[in-house]
Amino acid sequence: MKIRIKIQGALVFLSLGAAILLSNFLCPHYKNEALNKFLSSAGICLVFIGSLIRVASRGQKAEASLNGHALVKSGFYKFSRNPMYFGTFLISSGVTLALFEWWVLFIFAAGYLSIYIPQIIKEERVLFKAFGSEYTDYCRKTSRFFPKPIEVVKTNARNYLYFKWPWLRKELQPLIGIICVIIAIKAFRGAPWQELFEYLFIIFSVCVIFAFLYRKEDAK
Repeated sequence: MKIRIKIQGALVFLSLGAAILLSNFLCPHYKNEALNKFLSSAGICLVFIGSLIRVASRGQKAEASLNGHALVKSGFYKFSRNPMYFGTFLISSGVTLALFEWWVLFIFAAGYLSIYIPQIIKEERVLFKAFGSEYTDYCRKTSRFFPKPIEVVKTNARNYLYFKWPWLRKELQPLIGIICVIIAIKAFRGAPWQELFEYLFIIFSVCVIFAFLYRKEDAK
């Protein structure tokens, strides 16, 4: 296992421990129940969107990279040079919004970017050595991390953000686990059943979107 993965795992573990110890301070205490429901619902949606981006970009990279011998510029890589990191960011942001005070999101974002941006810069050096001017041109046209909204809006995302069922296997268990943990914690905190059913409806709606983005003609 790479040292950086061990370090990142340790940081996640420490962050989780700190969140548990400071739960009385970090967990929602909104007087406005509607705000709490909105942020929780938005968080669950972000978890699914981030998972979809990870599934799509991971599968697209596996098919187009030719085992690292080709620069992947298609699919969601048209909008972000690091879509898997971006997907992970959305998933983690969604969990933060669903379980903690809204301002914790800014603390998380600062910590996440401080860890991953240096890693991205290191990987860019490797890619530049491997692909030279092709990678330089790609960097000039494509955002490093956050996709440009105008590029996503003016482009038919259906042609880029798609997935195949086999790609989902590696991401499905973590996704189910995250959603189950969120709902379990909400139930433990005393969320009414009506609210829990609303979350399940959101999950169902996003699954419909997954099905729409599934490319049957490409799956073999």
